Amino acid sequence: MNVKLKKITVDDLELLRNWRMQENVTKYMLTDPIITKESQLEWFNKINNDESRIDYVIVCDNVRIGYYGITNINYENSSCEIGFYIGDNEYRGKGIFRIVQKQIEDKIFNDLELNKIVINVLENNPIIDAYKRNGFTEDLNLKRQIFKNNTKHNLLYLYKIKN
Repeated sequence: MNVKLKKITVDDLELLRNWRMQENVTKYMLTDPIITKESQLEWFNKINNDESRIDYVIVCDNVRIGYYGITNINYENSSCEIGFYIGDNEYRGKGIFRIVQKQIEDKIFNDLELNKIVINVLENNPIIDAYKRNGFTEDLNLKRQIFKNNTKHNLLYLYKIKN
């Protein structure tokens, strides 16, 4: 399995928009936006001029399958946040997370020379265990922090520090 990251281009926007609007993706996200073609293009133009983030499409065997973002890059504090999802259902549960996470951590810890990665994730997200197996530590549980679907959800704060 050949898995790589490629920077997002205009040609990826409709696919990313469709993935982000899928129920099985959005239910684990912190927000539930209604994304139009116009707002997706505005988002793309904004991220292209934002030096505090790097956004990728995950490509597996030449098929675009998901998204990975490094955001809130802070060189002064040597930290960043990450966000990830597989949009193509056929590629879920195939070990792609481990491959992509290794690539992302290499970029963050070696290329960007940062020392800390942070992720905020809803407490019911099954990816939490994968992050913990990959060396992330739960630092904080913000009770009833996110309001979605008329319900308050707990938000976990996980981090990993460069060895």
